[in-house]
Amino acid sequence: MKYSLPLTVVLAGSTLLGLPNLKAQENTTPSDGEATQLQQTVVKATPPKKPDELIVDSAEIAKVQASSIADILSNELSITVGGGDSPVAQKIYIRGLEDTMFNITIDGAPQSGELYHHQGRIQIEPEFLKSIELEAGSGAATNGMGALGGAVHFTTKDAFDMLGDGQAVGALFKGVYRFSGDNAYKGVASVYGKLADNIGVLGAFTYDDGEDYDDGHGNIVDPTNYTHENGYLKFNADYGDHDMTLTYERLNNEGVYYARPHMIGFAHPTQVLTDHQIQRETLTYQHTYDPASDLIDAKLTLYYTDNHYDNFRHDTGGPYSYGSMISYGFDLRNSSIIDTHGITYGVEYRHDNAAGGIYVGPPPALSAGAQSAAEADFIGIYAQDNWDLTDNLLLSFGMRIDHFSYDPEVGQSESDTGLSPNVKLSWEAVQGLTFSVGYAEAYRGVIIKETALMGLYPNTNGVDPEESSNIEFGVKFEKDWFFAKGSIYRQDIYNYIDTYYANAGADHYLVNAGDVKIDGYEMEIGGQWDNLRVSLGMWNTNSRFNGEDLDDSNLGLGTTVGRTWIGKIDYSLPQYNLDTFLIGRFVEELENTVSTTAPPKESYFVLDLGLNWKPRGNDSLTLAFNVNNVFDEYYYDHSSFSWNPNTSSYVGFADRGREFVFSATVKF
Repeated sequence: MKYSLPLTVVLAGSTLLGLPNLKAQENTTPSDGEATQLQQTVVKATPPKKPDELIVDSAEIAKVQASSIADILSNELSITVGGGDSPVAQKIYIRGLEDTMFNITIDGAPQSGELYHHQGRIQIEPEFLKSIELEAGSGAATNGMGALGGAVHFTTKDAFDMLGDGQAVGALFKGVYRFSGDNAYKGVASVYGKLADNIGVLGAFTYDDGEDYDDGHGNIVDPTNYTHENGYLKFNADYGDHDMTLTYERLNNEGVYYARPHMIGFAHPTQVLTDHQIQRETLTYQHTYDPASDLIDAKLTLYYTDNHYDNFRHDTGGPYSYGSMISYGFDLRNSSIIDTHGITYGVEYRHDNAAGGIYVGPPPALSAGAQSAAEADFIGIYAQDNWDLTDNLLLSFGMRIDHFSYDPEVGQSESDTGLSPNVKLSWEAVQGLTFSVGYAEAYRGVIIKETALMGLYPNTNGVDPEESSNIEFGVKFEKDWFFAKGSIYRQDIYNYIDTYYANAGADHYLVNAGDVKIDGYEMEIGGQWDNLRVSLGMWNTNSRFNGEDLDDSNLGLGTTVGRTWIGKIDYSLPQYNLDTFLIGRFVEELENTVSTTAPPKESYFVLDLGLNWKPRGNDSLTLAFNVNNVFDEYYYDHSSFSWNPNTSSYVGFADRGREFVFSATVKF
């Protein structure tokens, strides 16, 4: 079944949202409007934050002077980032599952499929991120289509996030220098302002030159250099009941790389050098309509994303592989308060159009059959109800109905419809102590798994959609200065779609390869006294595919890391306008099951510290100094680590050793 963009739904959304009255309407200030919107969203659409839900805000991102996703997320519970230091290689793993198993959005635009398994799928610039929201595990119907492992939502800043009180125009300039190996630098420039009291515009550009770094033994890790460029433009307008945002982002990353990760079966531990480039362009429009009515809080998101890459081999001078993925669609939802119910319901649509190929690899990679294209359409309707049964008892339940149509250029087409129900009960036993239990299922139709391998592994025999289930128990306690939280969970993924390679003949195709079972837990305790905040967390996940531990060979699915402990200390000295932090991460040794001769994944401890100083007592000048990996630990991150039994050697690169980071930010 083929779809064109359902114009009737978009027109209905336009009617629902209406047109802003530019003359007669009394405007609220953008900041007031934003605060009101946040408060209403919490009441109408979002259940109380649960123990396994993570929200990282812009202050946390700025504190660690992030240059990549790894800098932001590696020190959060249940998350690890593999692939090394280069942003183009980094993969996010949550509870052992790779980000390909999650619904990930940037300003509401889903990041569909995967371009190439030897590189990261999510390319984003941390500098202007406003927040990162994560819900791990199959969950709410509002998480979006295909959220087998959960959902991650990235949101960027707008002009009103940057402007100070009473300010009409501003600018930010930042310089960062990183001392490690051949050193590296980063520059940021941004201008922003009001075109009117209720209209803002922000333009920003970031250039990051990451040179080869030193490992913990003081040796240059070559090649790990890259150049990363990001520019984005964001308009937003607030007309009382209406709020509109238009965002355009363009990202470019290039460098000289060995293929990584997923290298276990290769004859060479580093393979062949390639010139690699990846680009992403995203255009997003969001329109909210929130009048003084409990029945209407509507939001329309329209998006278009063009994601593509190319790489060329150094040994032949010719192309190695390429891929492109174009996605466009919409999400139209409304939230209503009816008595003690907060209901969010909506419809979403996405179209994916992909092309790709690989020129070097197992037969028939050298033939025209290794290049191919495919289209896929997805449409879903959903509803989620947060029902206050009593003052201290919340029942949340919902349902998604999703239909997909997958049409490859080579191979068999697929089409089907599936359900994704969920239910969760939260009980505040006494003030500050909340228990929760939830069960959820998620359905994902046959998607375009990876552009580079579409021609090499066609869907010739037919595959079934993937499904998942998640059961979870959580507890959270907050009282006065103390807090504690924890959760245990069991997740199953059924009918996982993988590539099948039998021999040097023609037996290469997609197949439902088996089932994934994940058992895990996480917990954290801490407290805050005046200007001091401390916490200690621990998480562990046992991830298995068809009864075997996940490892580096399970490309597109996940990996296994040792039990991880994370300690954090934040301390402020307001009399000196100084903030400091310490973050320690200890990962326990883990048996490496990739082969009987593989050594264990060794334990390691990484300590980071930082100072942030505002000498003028405001944001006009900020000086920061961080020391990452203070003790110059030599280690392989477990999510980047593998052992090649063919060569009895490590695959990939040791992680960065001690690094000094200096930055200066000037804001006008």
